[in-house]
Amino acid sequence: MPLAQSKIYTDEDYYNLPENVRAELIEGRLIYNQAAPSRIHQTILGEFTQL
Repeated sequence: MPLAQSKIYTDEDYYNLPENVRAELIEGRLIYNQAAPSRIHQTILGEFTQL
C-alpha cells in the first residue's frame, strides 16, 4: 500500500484562511493553533532589540 501524499500548501492557501485562524506556513505545511507569545516573552525579545 503506498503512503498517503501530503498536500503542499501555497501562499495563496495561507492568505485565504479566515482572519481568526492563527497559522503559519512553513515549507508547504500549514501549522495551526499557534499560541500568542506571553508578555514575558515579548519583554525579553524587546530587550534584545535594544542591544
